Amino acid sequence: MADVFVNYRTDDAGYAAGLVYERLRAEFGAENVFRDCRSMHAGADFPDELWSALRGSAVLLVVIGPDWLTLEDATGRRRIDDPNDFVRREIVEAVDRSIRVIPVFLDGAKPLVASDLPDALTTLPDRQFVTLRSRHDGADLDYLVKELRLFVSGRKRREPKGNDAPSRGGVRIKGDAKVIGPVIGGDVYGNVRGPRAGFGDAQ
Repeated sequence: MADVFVNYRTDDAGYAAGLVYERLRAEFGAENVFRDCRSMHAGADFPDELWSALRGSAVLLVVIGPDWLTLEDATGRRRIDDPNDFVRREIVEAVDRSIRVIPVFLDGAKPLVASDLPDALTTLPDRQFVTLRSRHDGADLDYLVKELRLFVSGRKRREPKGNDAPSRGGVRIKGDAKVIGPVIGGDVYGNVRGPRAGFGDAQ
């Protein structure tokens, strides 16, 4: 599961979500950052993979642009007021599961006020936020990475698999490779041995 889940509206902050994703992917690895359109493969069950990724994450980043609160659906209702709105549901799910929620405010985004939000999101304005400004995106992303390291660094370690696994002595053995030369240390049964005779002989 990914450590960081990126929550955003395509019509409001799609470009910024991409910028955040690419930077975090470079820092933490693509497997540790989830952005729906980049992290799912064709044919994936969207709801299942979405909720699985969110529930396994440590941090939810809520990327908020100038139209985040006011964007409307086809009926003229604010999207944020729709209980089935995915942006809203992801935030509610994260709060219910005690996942850290960090608002990321873009250029032009106004501070959130509880009275402007549905009841399910009234605690969002109380969250300490970060900013992502177009003129200072490098510095702002540096700061975001620094903050995220406090919560995601070291949660998961990528272990090598199969024939790529290093030996306990630090020698990487792949395929049918053979060790030629002195072997100092323990054998596979734990018996300590010294250098083998015939150093340098072909095996």
